Amino acid sequence: MLKPLVIIVFLALLLGAVALWMAERQWGGYERQARQHDASGLRKTAELSEGMLSLQEILQRLKLPEDTRILEVEREPHGGKLYYEIELVNAEGRIFELLIDPYTAKVVKQEEED
Repeated sequence: MLKPLVIIVFLALLLGAVALWMAERQWGGYERQARQHDASGLRKTAELSEGMLSLQEILQRLKLPEDTRILEVEREPHGGKLYYEIELVNAEGRIFELLIDPYTAKVVKQEEED
């Protein structure tokens, strides 16, 4: 009875480790792409991206609860400015969308999704 439980726990931990590894690779690619292109998909100049925080730095500054899961991150223009749009789900299963200033990591807008 104990052996199947140990196998299930081991497989769950292995699957979690693989998922984290894949997510880290994807974030790294996103960061490289974000540094190279602006919101329209055109290559950026150094002046445009100077002072912009990395996505990793923004997520650290947001200090999201540990049980928060990030569903999607996009860089989107709003009102002539470029923002990070972060969609997340909290522990209660409620989905939120945050609009984040990429230079200060301040939450500009927060909406709960239906």
